[in-house]
Amino acid sequence: MSRLFAIAIAALFAGPSLGAQEIPVPGTDTAPVVAETDPELTAFVDGLARALVRDKDLPGLTVGIVSPDAAPLVKGYGLADVEAGTPVDGSQTLFRIGSVSKTFTWTAVMMLIERGLLDPDADINTYLKQVRVDDAFDAPVTMHHLMSHRAGFEDTFAVFTVSDDDPRSRSELLALHQPRRVFPPGARTSYSNWGAALAAQVVEDVAGVPYDTFLYQEILAPLGMDSTNIEAPSRMAAPLKARLAKGYEFAQGGHVEGEPMQIGAYAPAGAMASTAADMTRWMRFHLNGGQLDGVRLLGAKSHALMRTRVFDDRPEAADVAHGFQSRTHRGVSTLGHGGATALYRAQMVLAPDLGLGIFVAQNSNRGGYAALSTLTDLVVERFAPSPADMAGAATSEPAPAASAADYVGRYRNNRRSFSTFTAAFSTDESLVVVGGEDGALIVTANDQPRRYLPVPGTADLFEADTGARLMFQRDDAGQVTTANDSSGVHSYERSGALNAGPTLVLSLVAATLLALTTLLGTAWRWGRPAVRTAPGLLASRVAVFSALSVLLFLTIAVATVAVMSGLGASDLLRYPPTVMHLARAAGWLLAVMAAIMLLALRPAWAGSNWGLWRRLHFTAFALALAFLVFQLWQWRVIGAPLI
Repeated sequence: MSRLFAIAIAALFAGPSLGAQEIPVPGTDTAPVVAETDPELTAFVDGLARALVRDKDLPGLTVGIVSPDAAPLVKGYGLADVEAGTPVDGSQTLFRIGSVSKTFTWTAVMMLIERGLLDPDADINTYLKQVRVDDAFDAPVTMHHLMSHRAGFEDTFAVFTVSDDDPRSRSELLALHQPRRVFPPGARTSYSNWGAALAAQVVEDVAGVPYDTFLYQEILAPLGMDSTNIEAPSRMAAPLKARLAKGYEFAQGGHVEGEPMQIGAYAPAGAMASTAADMTRWMRFHLNGGQLDGVRLLGAKSHALMRTRVFDDRPEAADVAHGFQSRTHRGVSTLGHGGATALYRAQMVLAPDLGLGIFVAQNSNRGGYAALSTLTDLVVERFAPSPADMAGAATSEPAPAASAADYVGRYRNNRRSFSTFTAAFSTDESLVVVGGEDGALIVTANDQPRRYLPVPGTADLFEADTGARLMFQRDDAGQVTTANDSSGVHSYERSGALNAGPTLVLSLVAATLLALTTLLGTAWRWGRPAVRTAPGLLASRVAVFSALSVLLFLTIAVATVAVMSGLGASDLLRYPPTVMHLARAAGWLLAVMAAIMLLALRPAWAGSNWGLWRRLHFTAFALALAFLVFQLWQWRVIGAPLI
């Protein structure tokens, strides 16, 4: 069910890099113009991209690569419009880039910091004019917390329930949809679209102009990114919209055009669209220390700061560096961001020490990030200084002062709702860790098991054969409590027995079995002679109504899962669906019946004239129903808002 919560959510990848390296870039004041692309790189990317388009059933793919000593490589593969047969043109075809849009927000923030208009360590409420972050944990949220995705906000569907024609301002929506603060600032890394939109609001309030105006006038226009825009597809100027690749779902063995995702005033968190050609300019700007073609938007010192981490409690593992996802892949420090808007996926990876930048996007939700990650990883590996080291750091040496048993358990992604009905959609643990041979861990994520080996010399750090790293963290008592994956923006909390997803499922199964046996027993006794007492009749009727209530809840719960599994981007605008209201009402009915059953225990035992087995069964049903209600409350099916 946790995958349901991720239906409208995405963002992945990168690694740490310090020091602003000046990279030879075509057309700048610091390097000669290079007229041709690298033919060997072109052949490598052509073969890889065409194979991925076919293997992953993608309609289209666009690629932009900046590399040393060569002109940027800009290519398109497959189709931008399947019905019309229009091919993807790397220079002209626009793709929605999702959360890669956030790299523009964070750059705008850094520009204001450099100008002395914004203190990244000050309470964010200092700069907000119409919305205020609620107090919690006796600690303010700062811009550094927002840029590091460590503000401690829970996640929510609310960002994805706003249409592009919604007249409400960003400030109004931020105030209305403010998520609960569930961790102290700095304690956990947990990706937040709401937090990124809040940062854009700070830019707007501090700069004194709409965020879109700042974006176009202060960033896009100076950098010559003429095709890049933040308009919703429905509001794009006709010439630009004609160049936007259509987004597709893969259904019935083919590509079916779908509805674009809408997020209204939350656009800075993920609504931008661009071409591979424009994105090579964006990557050149960041590879060249904040300047492009003689235009400098950030001083070298400020730009170098963007490559560092504010929180460095896991330097060997992935984290966030001033808004850029930061990781080490095969010994290469990388920065970047990924993004998704329902029918599109995009990924940008920078390897500053290599002078390398890679942008890739697809116009389909098919396969998630599989194709994009394969392409970016293999291109990084091609440029890595030591091909002989491609096996990575993982070996069979034992982890320092630890055993695999320390890590075994179930872990749930902290990027989820904690206080609304949608908490119930995160009952599946995102990571399941079991022990393997030679100190290895077998880690299952998204139903895909993979073997991780300990990295020598670094406690609690493991690496898979793909180069992905997994870092565990311990509490003051030395117990492993948290895992951090290779995206840098996701942390996972170890589940206890009572708050584990399987416990909720087992409680529902137990209540259902007892409900069915109650009804079967009632049917078996129907018409048979028996000595009936008033307390016995009362308890019997309570048991029957409780059993029917359980079956009603089970039916609605199954319907809720089915409806949520089938939600599309346009359906989110009508969220929450009616079935969720019914599920909550059915949950409250169970709570009432559980209370009545517990009260009915006394007449069932004292005056029912039942046999011992029937009284024990009634007691087991009452306790099972009460425990199920406790689980429903804990998972926010009852006692919490829907959104």
